[in-house]
Amino acid sequence: MAGLPVMRNAARKEWRLLTVILGLACAIFGWKNGLGRADWTLYDYLLTSGTRARPDDIVIIAIDEASLEKIGRWPWSREVHARMLDRLASARPKAMGIDLILSETENAADGKLEAAIRRLPVVLPVFPALSSAGSQWRDKPPIASLAGAATALGYIGQSVDGDGIARSAFLRDGVVPATAGTPVQAHLALAMLAVADPAWRGASLPGNRNNDLPAVGKRHNDYEVHFPFQSGPGRMRRVPYIDVLEGRFDPAGLDGKFVFIGATAAGLGDAYATPISGYSSLTPGIEIHANLLDALRSGRTITLATRTANMAFNLVPLLLVMLALRRLSPRRGLVVVGVALFGLPLAASELLRFGIWFAPAAGLACIALAYPLWSWRRLEASVRFLGEEFSRLAAEPRVLPEGAPPEKSSDVIETRMFALAQAADRLRNLRRFVSATLESLPDAALVTDHDGTVLIGNRSAAGLFDAASSDELRGKSMPDLLAGMKGPTGQEPAPTWAQLKDIAIGFPQAYPDSHGDIARRALECQSGDERNQLLRCAVLAAPDGTPGGWIVTFSDISELREAERSREEVLAFLSHDMRSPQSSILALLELHELDPDDNPKEQVHKRIEQYAHRTLSLSEQFLQLARAETKAHEPTSEDLGAIAEEAVDDVWTAAEQKSIRVKLQWDGEPLPVMADRALLLRAVVNLLTNAVKYSPEKTTVTVTVAERTVAGQAMHVCEVADQGYGISAENQARLFERYRRFSEPGQPKAQGAGLGMAFVKTVVEKHGGTIGVASEPGRGSRFTLNLPPVTFEPA
Repeated sequence: MAGLPVMRNAARKEWRLLTVILGLACAIFGWKNGLGRADWTLYDYLLTSGTRARPDDIVIIAIDEASLEKIGRWPWSREVHARMLDRLASARPKAMGIDLILSETENAADGKLEAAIRRLPVVLPVFPALSSAGSQWRDKPPIASLAGAATALGYIGQSVDGDGIARSAFLRDGVVPATAGTPVQAHLALAMLAVADPAWRGASLPGNRNNDLPAVGKRHNDYEVHFPFQSGPGRMRRVPYIDVLEGRFDPAGLDGKFVFIGATAAGLGDAYATPISGYSSLTPGIEIHANLLDALRSGRTITLATRTANMAFNLVPLLLVMLALRRLSPRRGLVVVGVALFGLPLAASELLRFGIWFAPAAGLACIALAYPLWSWRRLEASVRFLGEEFSRLAAEPRVLPEGAPPEKSSDVIETRMFALAQAADRLRNLRRFVSATLESLPDAALVTDHDGTVLIGNRSAAGLFDAASSDELRGKSMPDLLAGMKGPTGQEPAPTWAQLKDIAIGFPQAYPDSHGDIARRALECQSGDERNQLLRCAVLAAPDGTPGGWIVTFSDISELREAERSREEVLAFLSHDMRSPQSSILALLELHELDPDDNPKEQVHKRIEQYAHRTLSLSEQFLQLARAETKAHEPTSEDLGAIAEEAVDDVWTAAEQKSIRVKLQWDGEPLPVMADRALLLRAVVNLLTNAVKYSPEKTTVTVTVAERTVAGQAMHVCEVADQGYGISAENQARLFERYRRFSEPGQPKAQGAGLGMAFVKTVVEKHGGTIGVASEPGRGSRFTLNLPPVTFEPA
């Protein structure tokens, strides 16, 4: 992981650099209002993708091929135009625009045309022309007589974009006049609207302004508007010129309409490429004027977005895409790019419906480049990082046997993939090795993160915390696990997680380089099954030396603690029970030497004999218990009834001294058990001896030997019941503990070392059996030995 921060920093730098480069390109082209031909192609497609109804109040009187064929070659005499207008004298159009060049005189015919024009609301054209030298613009209006007869004049200059397609028009155009304050000429369509409705003369005009007013005599255009076209050439209503001239058209059909008169025949040259025509067929100029008039009066003109707005329109989506590519996976990043590539032109289309055109090509191009460029840089960084990491991995010492070296390929990516597969195998093998190592530990072990959440554990840990498997421990917290434990004696609270961590890091010192004394780096607790556990914690140091995790182990020291208790009990036994009689013997001897008369030899000898017998009895009991616990068990098939019978004989003398009757209840049938005869005999004798010792005179001790069913299993049972003083429930709970001596009220003081019952329990358990006691003070006791039977008879 050492190279990962370096790779991350490099990736961030490359992402920032790529974002800056693409963002700068997008901003520049967005500021320039797009990529020209690409944006206009999309604009044309969007502009013509919808359809709308043809306006009923716009009519074009078309100088078409049929009219040219009937009337003759162009140009026609103005007398022809005068006769055609005379045919329309009775009509009441809103305005009539004539797109014909009338800047030259034609003698007598001019007067006839003038008279015809005066009878109608006619707008005559003004067109721009360059001087013969080609350096000076001048406006060419109709001849003065015709201009005076016209209701208004309108400019007919047509602008085209850089790709040669006419998409827009200037509502005001012309040469800047010398007279200060004289406005530049209105477009023909705008002039017709002003004739029909004077409110248009002072109306606020749409379009992009041109605030740079050139010098006098220079051409100036202003209020540039883009506008939609009726889809397909000829969509505006057309009436052939010849039909009007020859009276086949009723002039009343022009009432309340805008009428355009102009050339539509292809050979007359007044035609342009437009979004609805492209380059295969051209749109007549007169139809372009009609579409502009329709757009102006319906408010469907299109304004180009400002440079700043267009730049933001393209730049913001690009920045969002770059941010997504930085944070998302390649697949999701591709989806985001696809959504952006679809959404940006969709947004432009929706905004176009509201009359604003945002050119999206700059944003689309940069977004389309963003994904492959970023993927290339990301892939390059990944390959470089993998190469460095594999080199670093190859330099690591081998912990486990390695497989075959990675395959070589001419493809760098493929080679890295082979190396990655081998590294993954090594990681899996190492993980299995760690897991196997952890599982093989004899102690319960847990590995946690920095906060104490368990990451892995072994089977021993699962058993310690009553989990079905080690997987159930994953995700548990150490404070919760420790809360289910107790202190060393089971009375105090368990150690806390904070205490354990303090010990692990050598509190109050910082994390030490060397481990301290193990006794000072462990805590003791008691598990739920009351077994003593030694709790240790070690630090998993992070690369920076701080604790990154913890290893916690629980060592079962119950047997060690039991051994310590036994040692303490032995020391107490030797220091008190064994030492006391010897001290009494020495004291008697000293008293005899000091005063032989008060302490005669016979009395001293008798008391010394008593103390010696007591010491011998204590040492015998101690040796018997030690042999029962440590001696190798070599059982043979023995008859439990015969053993009980022999035990009864052994205690007969002691029972006779107290006039106690020992009765054996046994039917004589063999009850074979696998037993060490001497040990089992001594255990039964101990029970009988205690029964005689703790029973009043002239009572009965009953020994019953039989076969019974205990907990659903056939057992051979030896039961010793007396009529003695009995044992309280409190003393029964500790009856089989070592060195436990107690007396019930009204019974003789207990003698001995308190090892007899511990010996009996040890022998019975060593033979695979159990011992039970039922007693009540004043009503005697009953001890039951349950031993598993064998299926063959003793020899």
